Amino acid sequence: MPAPPINLNNSGMDTQRTIQQLMQIERIPIQRMEQDNQRNTLLVKAWEEVRNRTRALADKSRILHSFAGPFATKTIESSDPGAITGEASPAVQAGRQEIEVMKLASNHQIHSDPVPDADNLNAAKFDIKIGDRNFAVQFGGGNLSALNRAIRAVAGSSIDTVMIRVDNNRSMIALRSMTSGVRGALQFNDTDGLLQKIGLLGLNRNEMKVSPINLSPENTLEYKRSESAENRGSFAIESAVSLQIQNDTSVKINVRVPEHSEISFRFLSSTALPAAAGNGPEQRTVNVGPDISVDVGGVGLRGYNIDRDIQTQAASQPPSSPPLSCGMGFIWKENDVQKSKEIDLPCSTRGEDRTIKSDEITGGKALESMYFFSAASVTMKVQDIKLKSPDPNGQFGALHVTEEASDAVLKINGIQVTRPSNTGLTDIIEGASLNLRKITTGSVTIKVKVDSAAIVAKIKEWVTAYNDLIKFCRENSEPANHSEFQSNRPTDDRSGIDQGIRMLQAQAGVFATDSTVRQLVAGVRSVTSAAYPGNTEPAFRILADIGITTGEVGSSWDDIQNGYLVIDEPKLNDALDRAPDSVRELFASDNNEDSITDNGLGFNLVRFLEPYNRLSGGLVSARIDLLKTQITDNKERIRNKEISLRSMEETLRRRFGRMENAVQQSRSTGEYLRNNMRSQSSD
Repeated sequence: MPAPPINLNNSGMDTQRTIQQLMQIERIPIQRMEQDNQRNTLLVKAWEEVRNRTRALADKSRILHSFAGPFATKTIESSDPGAITGEASPAVQAGRQEIEVMKLASNHQIHSDPVPDADNLNAAKFDIKIGDRNFAVQFGGGNLSALNRAIRAVAGSSIDTVMIRVDNNRSMIALRSMTSGVRGALQFNDTDGLLQKIGLLGLNRNEMKVSPINLSPENTLEYKRSESAENRGSFAIESAVSLQIQNDTSVKINVRVPEHSEISFRFLSSTALPAAAGNGPEQRTVNVGPDISVDVGGVGLRGYNIDRDIQTQAASQPPSSPPLSCGMGFIWKENDVQKSKEIDLPCSTRGEDRTIKSDEITGGKALESMYFFSAASVTMKVQDIKLKSPDPNGQFGALHVTEEASDAVLKINGIQVTRPSNTGLTDIIEGASLNLRKITTGSVTIKVKVDSAAIVAKIKEWVTAYNDLIKFCRENSEPANHSEFQSNRPTDDRSGIDQGIRMLQAQAGVFATDSTVRQLVAGVRSVTSAAYPGNTEPAFRILADIGITTGEVGSSWDDIQNGYLVIDEPKLNDALDRAPDSVRELFASDNNEDSITDNGLGFNLVRFLEPYNRLSGGLVSARIDLLKTQITDNKERIRNKEISLRSMEETLRRRFGRMENAVQQSRSTGEYLRNNMRSQSSD
């Protein structure tokens, strides 16, 4: 490609190009200052990174020797990991306890009856009490949703309230105490009867499940076969709460049933057995005799002698088919006179839940006992027998309880204790916080130990911070290749040498000639590789004793020379399992027994790094401030130099302009003189 044409002026010179060349020469100092600023900016970032990495290493070292560090936290280890968890303070000595969780604490939960959404409830006042906290609710009237909002507005911090949709037209309100245990039981003062109206409250009843296994001698399951029946029947207890009565048998439950009680059970089935040929209609009578003692499975049981006589008509009479019967009998006293009554249970019933109110049987008197019976040729099954008796205090309480308020029950080394909560139990083992997660089938062994996993994780973080600092300083301290400087230097004069030095600096790391970084790396390595005294046996004096080295056996010298730390995790875990206190002393120890850390790898490393990562007056901060000052000064000099160069360029253009004008004027004068001389010679 041909060179562009040179613009020659009247003087025969390319003045524009000449001015540009002169200005380029004058701009060389500016270019050098700009290059210095670029390099100083990189140095500022590099030093800031050094400060950040030294601070990170100091922070990780401080964690390893602080009172809140991983060595100071002890955990609860359970032989059944899912049963009991917890944490322990540093003061708790390593040891073990035997704990059996027999029952977990629960929160009181209740609900109302289904209430039509269209019902408009009257305004009312009522109180809800939890322990010593009382919540006075003033309801202004409205539907069930408005009542739910009124309760939540007053007691939302202690009671969880929800609306439950039952069907398209009805809903119920459910309350749950946020305080666990018996102390969190919900109690009410229903001044205007609103809570009774919606079925949230009712006559407070104690529910008891009748079982032949857990009844006391006074509440004993007993039975008596009929002695006069022609076909003697039999019965079998299928489960703790399931009875099978067949072929004219009575099964008695000798338990006192207070007045105003409810008796409920599930009537599973009644099946007719083949009737004896020639038998006519039956007539039944009930006789209550004196107390008897019956042996059941080797256990002596007390009860009444119930004799049920059956008389059959002669076979010569025409046979009839009366309804086969089975039922329930009740015994009570009225004016010291013993009375009894039987009711039939339809033989065709299948899987029906029955509830019988005692007052309807006795007219408001307490029952002495009750029994189930089957007629001849009938088998009957009942299950899940329950009694609901009024509260002895006669107060109203929750009518529908989905979960009772109960305390946790546990045994510690065979001693039974109760607690109102399942979590944060700090008064069972001194200095430890236990969390009960589930009921155990037996004793669970609890050990207090250091959290090895947390310690290993923190040591890994410390090693990573250490390697990051060493790697960054080493990579940015690499010197340039001197042979490249010799071969690539432009000339041997001073300007060529200066330019070659700049090329050498550009190829080298930013810390290649910095002694501060070399002192930092050397000091960190010295602290890390030093030996420290230990007061606990076995004593771990250097990092290699716990599996932290600069390389495995057989590693190359180059890898070892880099100084990066490597963790042998199995060896570290073994050291923590055998002697966690010895590992702690390697990082932090108290030599003069004043309960203040004054030695150890972590402690000394924090103290060594403090001048480097200090924000005010630190070595690195001072270097950063100096570089920023140089950058600011160079910018000011560059600005002043730019102003001076603009003035110089204008001066050069004026001078070259005057020179061009003078040359043009001289040429015009010479041309004029030549023309006059030609005209005179021609004359």
